[in-house]
Amino acid sequence: MDCSVQPSLEKVVRTVREFCQKNRETGAWPASEHAVRAIIQQGEQSPFAPAILRYNRRVLIDQVAWDSCLARLSQPATNMPIKEVEDAKETPRKIKTQPSRTMRS
Repeated sequence: MDCSVQPSLEKVVRTVREFCQKNRETGAWPASEHAVRAIIQQGEQSPFAPAILRYNRRVLIDQVAWDSCLARLSQPATNMPIKEVEDAKETPRKIKTQPSRTMRS
């Protein structure tokens, strides 16, 4: 997924803890480490994958790429036509009952 990040000479990278602390101070999303780590666990399927950098066992967040992905995701989708969906009709279902089991002596 391309977030169309403009190349820069400096990258603003933070650890997960620093990233969340900065978000708490500014009131930005996500402010909890659990939320960020859940996004990291999604791997390449995550829309924020371009912003997640791995260096050995350390995980760093590229702030510029994260903000770019967040801005892209917050835009309304314009290429998807809206379809009207008919209400699902309820169909009667037979309920299977099992014969009662009683203890026989």
